[in-house]
Amino acid sequence: MSPFNSEDPKYHSCCCGAHVTTCARVLMVVTLFGFVLTLMQGDLRALFSIPVLCLGFYGVFKESRTPLVVYLAFLIIGTFSFIAQLMVQVLTNPKIKDEEMVIPAALIFTSVFLAFQAFVIKSYWNLADFIKDRDAAQQGIYYEGV
Repeated sequence: MSPFNSEDPKYHSCCCGAHVTTCARVLMVVTLFGFVLTLMQGDLRALFSIPVLCLGFYGVFKESRTPLVVYLAFLIIGTFSFIAQLMVQVLTNPKIKDEEMVIPAALIFTSVFLAFQAFVIKSYWNLADFIKDRDAAQQGIYYEGV
């Protein structure tokens, strides 16, 4: 078993070369900034997401794997819920006259949104793998292929 190397290339982001901890922290700060902007616009429904955001914040900044994985699960559920809600609104809105333009635009928006969310989820998942590998090396446990 080789010693844990936190600077191993597999722990660096694919797009900007930043370490997974840095990338996840930047994404979490952007998420919190977006949350604050949502609250400033008066959308009080965003208050229901505070426990989930606290899980993500704790998991990323304290580098704790369990809250991070729970946050990831909520993030994935929220992503698919948002897409389902968007599609239902587009398909059932009686004010839409020109469906030939709206549906392709909604599909393009959904594709871009999914690509961004895939990057975010992959970044958090890479951090969870980093934490697992680091903790396993500290405990002397080696996970083969997991």
